Amino acid sequence: MHALQPRLLKVLDVVARAGSMRKAAARLNVSPLDLGLAFGFRRDPNIREIVSIETRSGLVVAPSHPLASRSVVKLADCVGYPLILPGAGTVFRSVLDEAFAKTSLNVDPVIEATNFEMMKRFVILDRGVAFLNRINVDFELRRGELIFIPVRESHLLSEKLTLFQRERGALSTVASQFAESMRKAFEEMGPKQM
Repeated sequence: MHALQPRLLKVLDVVARAGSMRKAAARLNVSPLDLGLAFGFRRDPNIREIVSIETRSGLVVAPSHPLASRSVVKLADCVGYPLILPGAGTVFRSVLDEAFAKTSLNVDPVIEATNFEMMKRFVILDRGVAFLNRINVDFELRRGELIFIPVRESHLLSEKLTLFQRERGALSTVASQFAESMRKAFEEMGPKQM
């Protein structure tokens, strides 16, 4: 393992646990970390955006779920099933709450979690359905543990995933290489929505 690889992994772990773009940016500014990766990027004079991509979330269900065979669902199709939602105060929960309000849907989640891994586990166990970003469930999709179904009102579930760095200072060699890899990966995703 490259000597700097644990530091890069720590970058991703700290940002992933930050819970919001504001917290991730604050941690990046007061730490020796080079990069941040978060949804919900907001302009900050101390942070520079390197690359970003718009992503759309969809409904995530167990393969045995009644909606699993659908190619697309409406938000209204989902409210009759136990909902597993991100905890109040998270960036994605605010996106979901706004989408439900714009479509005049009242929801009462059976589970609220601030950990996407826990949300996925409950869905795999068929305890409910969740709205997650395709990026969040990529491994489970490939293993056949979950089904991702696009939502007709997907424009309401759009989030921006951004790789960023502190405004001041140069990136380390490893961080620069990682940033370039991310830029290429985002370009490959291109206009199609993840």
